[in-house]
Amino acid sequence: MRRDSLSLAVIVLLTTPLIVAAQDTPTLLGVGKPVSRQMVGGGKDVFLVNLRPGQFLHLSVMQDGVDVESTVIRPDGTKLLIVDAPIGKIGLEEVQFVADAAGEYRIEIHPISETEKGEYEIKIEELRLATPDEKKQSSEIQTLIKLDAERLNAESSHDNNTLFRIYADKVLFVSPNNRSSIGDRKAILGADRISPHRSIKETVTIDDVKVLLAEDTAVISSIVSVNWKIGEQKLSTKFCYSNTYVKRVELWQLLASHMALVENSLSKAPTTSILKLDPKLLDEYAGVYQLSPAIRHRVYRKENKLFIEGVDGTPYELIPESADSFMIKGYPSKRIFVRDSSGKVTHLITSAMGQELRAVKVE
Repeated sequence: MRRDSLSLAVIVLLTTPLIVAAQDTPTLLGVGKPVSRQMVGGGKDVFLVNLRPGQFLHLSVMQDGVDVESTVIRPDGTKLLIVDAPIGKIGLEEVQFVADAAGEYRIEIHPISETEKGEYEIKIEELRLATPDEKKQSSEIQTLIKLDAERLNAESSHDNNTLFRIYADKVLFVSPNNRSSIGDRKAILGADRISPHRSIKETVTIDDVKVLLAEDTAVISSIVSVNWKIGEQKLSTKFCYSNTYVKRVELWQLLASHMALVENSLSKAPTTSILKLDPKLLDEYAGVYQLSPAIRHRVYRKENKLFIEGVDGTPYELIPESADSFMIKGYPSKRIFVRDSSGKVTHLITSAMGQELRAVKVE
C-alpha cells in the first residue's frame, strides 16, 4: 500500500517502544510514541485517537510473528474500516483514513488466529489535514459501501427499480454452487425469480466489508449473515460476497457478483455415487410436508426419480445417498425422511450447516 495516499487501499466499511501484553484497556496513541504489544492465545488490543472531521490519520502496524487485523470504529460505535494485508505473520500493514466525525476513534487489533503468538508495533506515522484528493477518495469508498448494502437489500426485497439503477447493462453472476452466467440487465430483472414466501421472515446483517478502489474500478468483499424464521423454526447461514463495480458517467454500477457459502463442516455440496432405489420405496416418501402453517412442500415420484417442490413450486430432484437420505445436486444440504416405530414415513428433515428444519407429513 502506498504511504502517501489512500489509493489501492484495502479498506472496510480502515524512539524505543514500550512492550506490554495484549489488553482490553484502551491506550491513547500519540504522534511519535510507538507501542509494542505481545499477543498470546487471542484477545485484542484497543487504542484511542482523538480526531476532528477532515483529519487524515496514517498508522503503521509492524507484525513480528503474529498476523493481525485492524478495525477502526467511529465515535458513534459504527465501523469505518478493517485492514488486513495478505502478508502473513511478518511485515508492515498500514491503516489510513480520513475522519468524518469529531471525537474518539477506536483502533482494535486482534490476531487472525487465536492460537498465534507474537508481537507487533503500532505507531502514528502521520496526523494532519487531509488533501482534497484524500477526502474525495474517502468519500468514494463510503459511497460504495452504502451502495453495495443498498444492492443487497434490493435483491432481498426484489426491488427491481433500485437494481435497474445499480446493475450495469450486462452483469456476471457466480452462485454458491459455482454456476456462472452473464445476463442482460433487462432480462435479469424481467425474469421470473424465486421470491421468499410472505410467511418467511428474513433478516440480513453485513460485516467485514473491505473495498479495493483503483480509479474507476472497485472490488467490495463482505460477509453476509442471513437469518430466516419459518413459523417457529429458524435457519441461518453466511455468505461471502465479492462484487466488482465500475464507474460510468459519475455513477457506480455492478459489473460482477460472486457469492459463496462461508466454509464450515457442511458448507460443501455432498458428492455421492448414483444409487437406485425401488420405486415402491420412493412412493413411501411421496406426500405433502408442512414446514409451517403457511408453507408446504410436495414430494412426488416421476418414473424412477423423486422430486420435491420448492416454495415457488420449482421441482428439485432428490438424489438418494442411502435409503431415507437424499441430496439436491449443487446444494450443501440433506433431506432425511423419518419413520415411526411401524416404519411409516412421518417427517422430513432438512439438514444444512449444522441446523435442521422439520416438516410434518400431512398428506
